[in-house]
Amino acid sequence: MRFLRIAQDETPDRRGIASALKGLGLPATGTTANMAKMLEIASKSPKEWTREEFDFIVPYIYIHQGFGRHDDDTAKSIMGEEGLQKGMVDNLGNIVRGQWSFARRLVGGHAYLFWPGHLNWKGDSGRLNQSKAFYHFVSVNGQDPYDAIISG
Repeated sequence: MRFLRIAQDETPDRRGIASALKGLGLPATGTTANMAKMLEIASKSPKEWTREEFDFIVPYIYIHQGFGRHDDDTAKSIMGEEGLQKGMVDNLGNIVRGQWSFARRLVGGHAYLFWPGHLNWKGDSGRLNQSKAFYHFVSVNGQDPYDAIISG
């Protein structure tokens, strides 16, 4: 899994926290405490997130749902070195808040989570090219995103 590793005995300075957040494409602004909280959440497996942690970080997560034929080999490919070669992503926060998104909800099937900094856009097309997902799960049509993520 591609989760950040933070030594428990280290207290990174604001500059170090900001650098790690920027590497994920997450905002490196606000109080040092909020930045550290975001980095701590991003460092954990999404399966371990509390509802509060999920609500805190969900505006910055993107999701690709496999509308087509997605099997275990496809999942391994997307989670591996190849990454997502083509497709579209939604902002997961928009889905949670009921705001505009391509899918409007979890449609059921394989889904992949991305940090904004790991999305590799193909020019101005709005399409992805070899983007690295950090988490894969399988959902049921209409399922609450938090419940789907923590159940894996």
